[in-house]
Amino acid sequence: MAVHLGPAFPADLHRHFAVQVFLALDGSFSLRAGTGDAWRGYTAAVVPSNVWHQLDAQPVPLAMIYLDPLSPLARGLPGASAGSRAITAIQSELAAPLGEALRWAGDRSSAIREALEGLLANRSGGEPVALDERVALALEVLQREPERLPSLPEIAARAGLSPQRFRHVFRQQTGITFSAYRLWNRVVGATRLLAKTSDLTWTAHASGFSDSAHLSRTFHRAFGLKPSDVFKSGRFRLVLCD
Repeated sequence: MAVHLGPAFPADLHRHFAVQVFLALDGSFSLRAGTGDAWRGYTAAVVPSNVWHQLDAQPVPLAMIYLDPLSPLARGLPGASAGSRAITAIQSELAAPLGEALRWAGDRSSAIREALEGLLANRSGGEPVALDERVALALEVLQREPERLPSLPEIAARAGLSPQRFRHVFRQQTGITFSAYRLWNRVVGATRLLAKTSDLTWTAHASGFSDSAHLSRTFHRAFGLKPSDVFKSGRFRLVLCD
């Protein structure tokens, strides 16, 4: 989980693997799900994994929370279940404790997580189905070694499956191809490094990208922004959470 805190500013239409929670700390913001979609106002909203969206650049204090869609926390949020394809508004009374935590918790990620878990009280179904242990093992390896770029045959061998069978099981369980997830995981690793350093070239190589331009293009496709828009502007504070 990662939380960006700061004013809203323009982002191009984009989508990414994360489940994203938007929360206005004061006032409201606008989102749309595509170029032909109408802008809609929200005080809090959930954007499911891989759903196109764009944020209007209203200068309101805003929290943007990024969750791994395979985590129990994300899979239990209203509007974020597997297969969800629409932006879902969060009722203000449910979002209020989270807003208070984000205003006053500072960098205390435990307080933010506790408030976010409060949203699970509004879950519409039962407990999310556990991931296949072979897929869970692959995810663990990828998250532990994002820069090493383990290949599909290597990961499949660790899982005890043929590459073709592993490819099928992975996509069935996660909703994303192995190669797409591997790339997303590298972007996440780069984001964590950029929160600590402004050296884009070093971060690109440390995260397994060919150069800074490759990282910038991939980051822009995922978030609708260049890394410099976020990390060199000083307008956002990033809280990294386990």
